[in-house]
Amino acid sequence: MALVLKDRVKETTTTTGTGTYTLAGAVAGFEAFSEIGNSNTTYYCCTDGTDFEVGIGTYTLSGTTLARTTILQSSNSDNAVNWSSGSRTIFCTQPAEKAVFKDANNNVDISSGSLIIDTDGDTAITNVDETNAVSGNEIHFKLGGTNRAHLDAARFRPSADLGFSLGQSNRRFNALHTSTATFYGDVTFTGDNYNVVFDKSDDALEFADNAKAVFGTGGDLEIYHSGGQSLIAEIGTGTLNLKSNEVEISKAGTTEKMALFTSDGAVELYHDNSKKLETASGGISVTGEVAATSLDISGDVDVDGTLEADAITLNGTALAASATTDTTNASNIGSGTLPNARLDAQLQDVAGLAVTNGNFIVGDGSNFVAESGATARASLGLGTAATSATGDFATAAQGTTADAAMPKAGGTFTGDVTFTGSNYNIVFDKSDDALEFADNAKAVFGAGGDLQIYHSGSGSFISDAGTGNLRIGGSAVTIENSSFNETMMLATQNGAVELYHDNVKKLETTADGVTLTSTDAGSAAGPILKFNRDSSSPASNDSLGQIQFDGDDSGGNSTTYAKITGVATDTTNTSEDSRIKFEVLNNGSFDTHFVVGFGANFMYRNLNLMQNTDLVFEGSTDDSNETTLTVADPTADRTITLPDATGTVQLTDGSGASLTSLNASQLSSGTVPNARLDQQLQDVAGLAVTNGNFIVGDGSNFVAESGATARTSLGLGTIATQAADSVNIDGGAIDGVTIGTNSAVTELQVDNININGNNIISTNTDGNVRLIPNGSGDVQLNADTVRIGGNNQNVALTTNGTGDLTLSTNEGTNSGTIVIADGANGNISITPDGSGVLDVISTDDGSSIGPKLHLYRNSASPADFDDMGGLVFSANNSAGDRHEYSLIRSEVADVTDGSEDAYIQFFTNVGGSSLQHMSMAFGATSITGQLFLAGNTIHSNPHIKFEGSTSNAHETTFNVTDPTADRTITLPDATGTVLTTGNSDTPTTTTSSSDADFVLVDDGGTMKKITPANLGITAGAASTDDATALAIALG
Repeated sequence: MALVLKDRVKETTTTTGTGTYTLAGAVAGFEAFSEIGNSNTTYYCCTDGTDFEVGIGTYTLSGTTLARTTILQSSNSDNAVNWSSGSRTIFCTQPAEKAVFKDANNNVDISSGSLIIDTDGDTAITNVDETNAVSGNEIHFKLGGTNRAHLDAARFRPSADLGFSLGQSNRRFNALHTSTATFYGDVTFTGDNYNVVFDKSDDALEFADNAKAVFGTGGDLEIYHSGGQSLIAEIGTGTLNLKSNEVEISKAGTTEKMALFTSDGAVELYHDNSKKLETASGGISVTGEVAATSLDISGDVDVDGTLEADAITLNGTALAASATTDTTNASNIGSGTLPNARLDAQLQDVAGLAVTNGNFIVGDGSNFVAESGATARASLGLGTAATSATGDFATAAQGTTADAAMPKAGGTFTGDVTFTGSNYNIVFDKSDDALEFADNAKAVFGAGGDLQIYHSGSGSFISDAGTGNLRIGGSAVTIENSSFNETMMLATQNGAVELYHDNVKKLETTADGVTLTSTDAGSAAGPILKFNRDSSSPASNDSLGQIQFDGDDSGGNSTTYAKITGVATDTTNTSEDSRIKFEVLNNGSFDTHFVVGFGANFMYRNLNLMQNTDLVFEGSTDDSNETTLTVADPTADRTITLPDATGTVQLTDGSGASLTSLNASQLSSGTVPNARLDQQLQDVAGLAVTNGNFIVGDGSNFVAESGATARTSLGLGTIATQAADSVNIDGGAIDGVTIGTNSAVTELQVDNININGNNIISTNTDGNVRLIPNGSGDVQLNADTVRIGGNNQNVALTTNGTGDLTLSTNEGTNSGTIVIADGANGNISITPDGSGVLDVISTDDGSSIGPKLHLYRNSASPADFDDMGGLVFSANNSAGDRHEYSLIRSEVADVTDGSEDAYIQFFTNVGGSSLQHMSMAFGATSITGQLFLAGNTIHSNPHIKFEGSTSNAHETTFNVTDPTADRTITLPDATGTVLTTGNSDTPTTTTSSSDADFVLVDDGGTMKKITPANLGITAGAASTDDATALAIALG
């Protein structure tokens, strides 16, 4: 049961009391409550002009009733009104207390309820917390009937500890903007090649081999492990400083020392855990030997042991080999005789600074000075916020500015930020003003990480990998190329969905269905809907494609009622054959009615020709002379039977078949019982057989008419004839499109995204959300349903997970159109696989509108004989070449406003060449080749029916006796009326040889002619006795 709102629903009711309303039918110009649907609820108002009642009602189809489920307001103190007798109106309404609207400040107030975002109501945004208490300044997110998340002025948190996760291992967020972030579990930073992991169990930030910790604006300081060694490197022009009260370099995992640096004390160097060199206030102390190719010492040297040197120079003077020591004093330094001694102002600055814990040495422009805390951070460009414990990010309010970037102190990163993962990384590049994701680095959204946005290297993807829907919202949604100068798709709320090819619209949804459009101004090509069976092994009798007309039956089941199928009957290269088959449903089974192909047209059911419709035969010569088979307007149902024989039809003027002459003795013997010679036969016999003359009754006699006069009598007006390849189609249009492949989306730009649940929302007023893949990649939407539109999300692109794809513009109460467009001579391909079909579906409940396929030639300069488009059935032939087997096409015959004419033609392949079978134009249908009326188990005796000039219950049926051999009935090159055994005209009492050259008689079922002389009729009037004798002979 669902709450349904419908427009213009109004009925009357005479229900009395306070019980269920019985509905009496729709008010003129309005819809009935059946639009609501059985067992669904709706808002209603019932009033008699004085009393009123507004509430929620439940509609029941059986009995057409509306139960009073909930009373919202009424003239009876908001209770059910006790109606007295009389009629009143009841209609769908929108109660004010149930309306969601913008107030004067453009705010929407839902404080008294929840924003429900699923069908069963267990997923919502509400101000009711997990204890079912109303919280005034909080927002709660209910999922699956349980409060999952809580948002107030200070924080966003789960409703319970460990209530949900943000993302997952393969469902990661694209960007996270925060001034404070605390991570309580493992954190992985994924880079292009290496990753960094904060391992909670190890309490360690762990870098993979070659994953670097980089420090400094230029990234000069690097710390990393290369696989074989660990490196701390200053790769810029600065100095690498290690600062501590004591620094020890030891062998990993042991107590073996390699070096020890002590503040205000010695520097010790070790070998195999034994100290070998130590600095002292007076110089250095070496334990063991000093081996050097050259040793330059400034200051005193105290050697405990033997000093061995090949040569010693002291103050520029070489000592004798026996000299082992000498003294160097301050005078040596002062005299400059020690060339490398240095003691300048900068060194004095540094030497005079206090080594207080936390002091940094920094130049102030003139001298080196000591700085610490906020002062040092300011010099480093980190702001002045105070430090705190490592691990968390504190709010900006904890420091003195909003620009701090230290843990637990700052809120804004003012430079580049790199997040390095196990395989890929994410970088905020300040110079680009962009958060940049490496290939395969993903932005993942949702508690289950279902929504993913990433670029794989070859394409860009927006994917919902879960069971939910991927929704793209906006009053209008476009898909464009990376330069935003070419539209590929446009979806408009409450309107059309348009598809383009090369920036030209090709397909558009409408309230009735879809429209295919071509904007080509030439006459050669209109929009074409092609069915291409691209089989690698084409075979004879392959189905090339099918148009199905589907609707629901009385049981609510989707049913195919009619279909048009193209079939390749022969796929042999250069001699391809095809046929088009028309089928409709008859008592639950498909019944073939018409087949175009094999150089002929096969009719498997009765051919009913409606009011003022004739059969016109061109004959063997394509000229302006045709033979028309017409009927007199029947006053009752008539049947004309073709006998089981071959011959030529005999006309009343004596033309046609050569008949055996009869004489008077045959007549007098009574062997010809049905001979007729009445006034009407005399009328016909006396008419001139002028080419183009038609015989027509004028109310009293048969007369000859031609040209405009005959057309007027036939109800065709007085228009001049036109070419046989022109057709006037009244009502609707057949439009078309060429479907092709669009260029790929190559770039994704994300601007002002607010992440709230599974939504991506632009925070700019009326801002666009653009999805641009990198390089030549595509945008892929991996979800069961993609909804396009505003808050109502009216347009949906849905897949059921088994390969079916539905593009719907009729979500909720709205309807829209879909448009696909291409550029000049471009193609658009819709390619079902295997036995797949292309469905055009309408969910309208009325009987007047079904789904329509429009082929629309939207030319700026329309001209006569423009090709409006067609349906092409194609498949591969035996050579593997794509071949067009069948075609249904239409052309404009006359584009004059108010007098437009057109025609539609049917073609199939015969012997590898296209052959026209049928053309509809100017109120007539022309068939090229033979017309076969074929029977089957359902219709064993198909026939042709003529309605005549009056649309009533009387028809003339053209039938055949079941043939026992092939028979041919020939229409002669003459105009006349067919004489049948059923003619019952009253014979005249007088005649003369000038009135008729012969008469026709039925001799045992065979039509024969006799002359008046054989009847004993002489020139001049016959006697009454002759007429009486003739009447007796005719019996």
